[in-house]
Amino acid sequence: VTTSKGCSDSSSVVKVFVNAAPVLGVISGQRSVCKNTSAVYFVPSSSNAFNWSVTGCTITSDSVSKSVTIRWDSTGTGILKFKAIKGFTGCTKDTFVFVTIGDTLFPVITSSGDTSFCKGESVTLSAGSAYQTYLWSQGNQTTFSIKVQTTGLYSLSVTDASGCSGTSSASTITSLPQG
Repeated sequence: VTTSKGCSDSSSVVKVFVNAAPVLGVISGQRSVCKNTSAVYFVPSSSNAFNWSVTGCTITSDSVSKSVTIRWDSTGTGILKFKAIKGFTGCTKDTFVFVTIGDTLFPVITSSGDTSFCKGESVTLSAGSAYQTYLWSQGNQTTFSIKVQTTGLYSLSVTDASGCSGTSSASTITSLPQG
């Protein structure tokens, strides 16, 4: 660098390295559990070190792997956190989910799109695959997701592996006439 008065100086080169953060998927496992039951959770990750932490429960398995078993001890809302640590760089990335802990299950129905659609179209309803059994109010289907083409109220009753059960709130589906 040279100034307007003819003075010059140089600086040393500084190398900057940017390390990539670990890649995380979504935590899978039940979002609604019964008090005093256990559930298994898993998260896909590109990292080689992990750490789970929780509130409202007890970790009953190794807390430094991609999967963990949790015993939900009290009613309310639990928070399940997963931290991935990438290699020797120390770069971390966190993800978390809220888990409803009650005396019964409270499955939540999600839709693949709009719940009002034109005749001939459809939407898929699902509560995830974490439960043991499923029974939909319309059509007595027993799968974790269903394809819906007709107007109606759709709810879902589920049971988990420990025998705890519950029913979702109803989802309103409207098939509109073409016109």
